[in-house]
Amino acid sequence: MNPLPSEAKGLSDPLQSDPGTILGAHAVLGAHAATPLLLLHEPPMMSNVAAMQRLCDEAGARLMPHAKTTMSPQILKRQAAAGAAGFTVASVRQARALSALGHRCLLIANQVVQRQDLRWIAAAGAAPDGWIAFFVDSMAGIERIDAALRDVDAGPPLRVFVELGIAGGRGGVRSPDEAAALVGHLREHPRVRVEGLAAFEGILDAEDPATPVRLESWLSSVETCWRALAAPSRGQVPAPGLGLTFGSSVFPETVVDHFAPHTSTGDLDLILRSGCYVTHDDGVYQRQRAARRGCAELLDLRPALELWSTVLSTPEPGLAILDFGRRDVGVDAGLPSVRRRLADGDAAPRDLAGHRVDRLNDHHAMVVSDPGRVAPLVVGDRIGLGVSHPCTVFDKWRLLPVVDDTLRITDLAATIF
Repeated sequence: MNPLPSEAKGLSDPLQSDPGTILGAHAVLGAHAATPLLLLHEPPMMSNVAAMQRLCDEAGARLMPHAKTTMSPQILKRQAAAGAAGFTVASVRQARALSALGHRCLLIANQVVQRQDLRWIAAAGAAPDGWIAFFVDSMAGIERIDAALRDVDAGPPLRVFVELGIAGGRGGVRSPDEAAALVGHLREHPRVRVEGLAAFEGILDAEDPATPVRLESWLSSVETCWRALAAPSRGQVPAPGLGLTFGSSVFPETVVDHFAPHTSTGDLDLILRSGCYVTHDDGVYQRQRAARRGCAELLDLRPALELWSTVLSTPEPGLAILDFGRRDVGVDAGLPSVRRRLADGDAAPRDLAGHRVDRLNDHHAMVVSDPGRVAPLVVGDRIGLGVSHPCTVFDKWRLLPVVDDTLRITDLAATIF
């Protein structure tokens, strides 16, 4: 293993000079740790990977995990080894990065309209082992494809999914009639092949009591559109060839259950693009799944990310200043939560309650508590925190130690954002 960049956050000089010295050796929170430090717990991560793959395999669906969550070659390798059919990305830049790693089956869950990006897709998709698809939702987007490929020799058609959107959501046509018109046009297009319909149901709020009804209604409308477009003349079960893809980070169980009658018979190629399941979290995804208890038989997903920080100051009763901030963790879906404490002399971390992160600066966190009800934090304490929304945490780290249940490092996961 090569020496690590000297600027790698969270790892001290002995590891920088010889990373191999502590793999499988002493606990990471010992002499080799410099906080803030983001840990990736391998046992829960691998449990999550196996659970989602099993759900898809048993439902007859394909799993193409969204790589934007981690953009980590080491994590993607684990997902591929577990049976992932390919990977989803958010941009052509990410597709290029994964292609360079040897991943050839890629779904770009976005519209692609730039000339150089469309030409790269045409070239990469023409490779013998290449399968690259992306979303379209407008005639303007088709016109951009035409313009980009006008002077390019004819090759295999570009694979596209027509995106169905939700009012107030992101991209996607807003009605079945629009979808039908776009699919009809694309089927006559010489440079394009329609792979199916794409949807992102994650725009619905799982914590809203009305969401279960809205979700079933949305899935039924997508199914109706799929049936009509795949078999317009017969009105029967569509012939294989027009697939469906869903985001499925929040509602994977509901999606596969709804379409099970079609996937079980092989009538439907269903692709799930779930991403955040790989590490889950202690925040927004945990709350959303908790709100769904009783609505479905849920996967047993467990948080696999843990941020460790050090208490720098206790300037007032009930206030502790920690050495992490917005540069180290995302706050778009909630602040981190205080979970564990490792004080001087402790052999292992202990659960910690009664303290919460109140606000963050760039490099400082303010943790508050009721000084009359809980023991105060002490300068030098190591504090373990749960994070919310892994997508906006991974991108702040170039390197994550992968640890076992005893906090011993078993691997190092790099990111390539």
